[in-house]
Amino acid sequence: MRFENKGVVVTGATGGIGRETCLQFAAEGAAVAVTDLDLKLAERLASEIEEKGGKAVGYELDVTDQEQTDTIVEQAANDLGSIDIIFCNAGIREIEPAHQLPLDEWRKVIDINLTSTFLMSKFAIKKMLKNKSGKIVNITSVVGHTGNLSLIHISEPTRRTPI
Repeated sequence: MRFENKGVVVTGATGGIGRETCLQFAAEGAAVAVTDLDLKLAERLASEIEEKGGKAVGYELDVTDQEQTDTIVEQAANDLGSIDIIFCNAGIREIEPAHQLPLDEWRKVIDINLTSTFLMSKFAIKKMLKNKSGKIVNITSVVGHTGNLSLIHISEPTRRTPI
């Protein structure tokens, strides 16, 4: 068990990559903080992990809210025993041409995709420095490296989808 006695916080934990990440960390012995905007989904995944013999706690978390992020990091450290790893997975994308994207929607993407990573790191680092150990994992979409022409078609309808 590679992550036995390790506390792991995963953001954007209930969909796709986040969900599988939580399940894999738990299967490898980690205690997992399952965070998501939807508390019911977070608690459901935490229950699923516990039913399989793992340890997990579900938390509602708006990763763009500095005070809430600080509180959840503190609470997760207490509930899990430590925070050894944070896995910053929360992210969205706007499927709308840049010339039609309102500034407030752009800022929302930046806050969720970038500022949240800073906030999680800022508060988790304090715990990691105390323990003299820790890992921060930040993931992103491959589209950040390659681009995606389908995202700029003028006829593309506006919709928000998780990354």
